This record gives sequence, structure tokens and C-alpha cells, in this order.
Amino acid sequence: MVKVCHCKLSPALKSAHQKMDLLLQKVKALGIEDRDIQTSLSTRPQQTYEANKPSRIVGYFVSSQAQIKIRNISKAGDVIDASLAAGANSISDIQWVLEDEESHRSKAREKAIKLLFTKMNEMATVAGVKLGKIISLSENSNPGPSFPRGVLFEETAAMSKPVSRVPGTPINAGTIRLNVEIFGTAELLL
Repeated sequence: MVKVCHCKLSPALKSAHQKMDLLLQKVKALGIEDRDIQTSLSTRPQQTYEANKPSRIVGYFVSSQAQIKIRNISKAGDVIDASLAAGANSISDIQWVLEDEESHRSKAREKAIKLLFTKMNEMATVAGVKLGKIISLSENSNPGPSFPRGVLFEETAAMSKPVSRVPGTPINAGTIRLNVEIFGTAELLL
């Protein structure tokens, strides 16, 4: 984000535009595509207030923001460094997401269902009965903080291998966990 304050709106806008243009040039030079960059702009007056007098505008704040999707995590530190060098004075809301979340969710679902059937069979065996047909299966994805009531399986997707880079902004993607709870009911045969 590029934040600029000036006593007049036009110079504040011009400064913010120039810095954002340079920022965009620098991140595109690192291989970030246009489809992965979304910009926005906001302005607001800076006002002063005195007792028994109307407020008056003494300047303007301009904020030019870029939301950048970095597909190659090893470039994240470089993108941040280039943005700061271009004039960005605020970096915030770094988020890690999976590009193909549904395939990871499918893997977690498959493992959870297999584990559910294994546990159901174990319980039936201990009880001296056999497992009959499945009456119901249901899923609760991303249940949030709760006590698991069914079979919970986490699919952990490593974001990337550790990246060796020259000194700069250190970035560590860590892991993202997708939780899938599977609930099942089955017939018991004597």
C-alpha cells in the first residue's frame, strides 16, 4: 500500500500514482502477471477542528493499494522488497491459500471415510456383531474450532519446499490444514 499525505489533493494523487506505477513495474519484472494484480484507490480529507468554528480541510490522505497473488512462493520476499523499494509504506494482510484446494479436500475426505469404516468395523467386532449396510454418510468441511463428533482427518498441504534466498524479507509459508469431518451410521447384524 502506498500512503501519501499532502496539503492539496492533486499532488497527493500524483505522488501515489507515480509510486504505484513504479511498484507495478517492479513486481511485473519479477514475473507477476496482470491477472494476479488488483489495485484500488481511496482518498480522504485531513480536517482540523477548533472550538466554535467549522472544521476546515488542511490536507488530503491518498491510499493506493495493490492486492498481489504470488503463485511462486519463493518470490514472496522479493515482491515485498520490490514493493517497499518502489515506495510502498505499508504491507499487510498476507494470506496463504491453496491453488487447488478441492483436490486436497478430496484426499482428506477419502482418508476420513476409510478411517470411519475401519473404526466402525472395529467397534462392531468388539461388540460381537457384524457391520451391515450404511444407512447414512455426511460431511462437515472446515468445521472450525469444535470437538470432533465423527471421524476427523486433516489433509496437510505443504506450501513449498524451504527456499534458499539472498538476504531480504524472510517468508515462511508453513502449512495449511483442511479439516473434513465424516459422520456415518450403519446397520448392525447379529
